Amino acid sequence: MKITFFDLGKSDCILIEINGKIIMIDTSFTENGDYICELLQDKGISCINYLILTHMDRDHIGGASEIIKRIPVEIIIQPDYKVNTPQYKAYQETLKEMKKEPILLHHNMTIYIKPAIFTLLAPKKQHYKKSNDYSIITKLQYLGCCFLFTGDAESERLKEFIKENNTIYDVVKIPHHGIPNEYLKPLLISTKPTYAVITCAYLQTPIHSTIKLLDKFNVITYLTRRGEVIIKDDKHLGSLIITQSD
Repeated sequence: MKITFFDLGKSDCILIEINGKIIMIDTSFTENGDYICELLQDKGISCINYLILTHMDRDHIGGASEIIKRIPVEIIIQPDYKVNTPQYKAYQETLKEMKKEPILLHHNMTIYIKPAIFTLLAPKKQHYKKSNDYSIITKLQYLGCCFLFTGDAESERLKEFIKENNTIYDVVKIPHHGIPNEYLKPLLISTKPTYAVITCAYLQTPIHSTIKLLDKFNVITYLTRRGEVIIKDDKHLGSLIITQSD
């Protein structure tokens, strides 16, 4: 098992490799599409089994068009809503061109890739005030470890998640690039993570209140602005190995 949080500025692109299967969560900005394809090719990846687009913001779906055109994608999963942006239009045009029909997630979905279990938590409402609150939240259970990928979930979506959560997580991807909201503290109380990852840009000053809150909860935090973050499992020690490139 290997999870890579790419260093692509204030955007999300997360690669999960488990037993030869490839899961990608989000695709960064449009201008990073070529680079992501090159990264995948360098890793010898010729197919994406599952592409999860958490929501339709440009820093999450921008690279999708280039990736779908250049690398075979078996299954695409997204929330069911539309936005009026160039990135969304390009994504829709590519789906039509490549004859791809995404799964529009209305209900929770489970994906089994032995020995891992992915649980995709669908947004509860049909309409939200903010695009970020349509975010699909993904839970990954791998042997004895649990990971949480929150997209850009803000207050409404986090409130929904916390209400139903009964899991302690080893790693939480902090939502919305570390921008604080009223449910960030309740999220940490609910999930009790050991580690956190924040996707943020090189010139972006870390959100001091968020970092301070994570420190208060003794969470070891990694910022992608310092380089890509890689998480592997150590089968011999039964623990996680987390490294960061410069």
